[in-house]
Amino acid sequence: LYGGQSNAEGDLQICFNGVWVFACDSWWISPNVNVAPIMYIRFSCSGNENSLKNCYNRPYNYYCNTVFGFICSNAVNCSNGTIRLTDGGGDNEGRVEICTDGIWMTIDARYWNYNNAKVVCRQLGYYDTWSVAITDTNWSGICDKEGSLRLSDGADSREGRIEICLNGYWGTVCSTGWDERDALVACTQAGHHTLRAIPVTNGYFGRGTGPVHMTRVDCIGNEESLTQCPYVNGIGATNCYHAKDVGVMCKESPIHYSVTIDTDTDAVFIGNR
Repeated sequence: LYGGQSNAEGDLQICFNGVWVFACDSWWISPNVNVAPIMYIRFSCSGNENSLKNCYNRPYNYYCNTVFGFICSNAVNCSNGTIRLTDGGGDNEGRVEICTDGIWMTIDARYWNYNNAKVVCRQLGYYDTWSVAITDTNWSGICDKEGSLRLSDGADSREGRIEICLNGYWGTVCSTGWDERDALVACTQAGHHTLRAIPVTNGYFGRGTGPVHMTRVDCIGNEESLTQCPYVNGIGATNCYHAKDVGVMCKESPIHYSVTIDTDTDAVFIGNR
């Protein structure tokens, strides 16, 4: 096995007439007449053989589009459908692996969400717990200041994707209901007092990682933080994914100002400081 991260994985090569050659899956015709064809072998096994040399095979001096690769796993005695968490910081976190045909296998990150994570936690005996669905294996989203906010991946400190610390993890905000008043509060919390808080949606500053903490944020505009605004916990509450992550642009204002909002009429009064 060639090119893998260990001796148990990689592209398949076999010694043929003293030369290591690849096993080919499909063929192509080179448009470049100056490119020389390479020796490949094509196999057809029933699955009962003990060696590839016992399978039907045919060598080709041809162009190969796709070569075979394998990951070999040691046989284990696990029960189909059982799950485990590995490489986490404790028994209650880690990479999800499921036993399939007696082999521990990982799960594709596509469409992995909070509801799936909740089922995994329940299957492992963690009932009524707060679950985090993580698809980015490089994610390190632990935070310690509850309710704090940061702007990520913007061109400068006055803009970026909104990330908020809840339940000990950095997470994002869903675009459902996100508007100028919500953006104004986010800018204020980030330390940028401005009249030109521009809300952006649908992953404008790129997709975040970790949980989606909030959706349907509904600020008046004079709050000091997003957690003071009415909102729905985004985790499992809606179909919010990181493609809907919100951000903000806190443009500089030419003057210092004060904002007063009449909660009865929703009228906004702006004056100099």
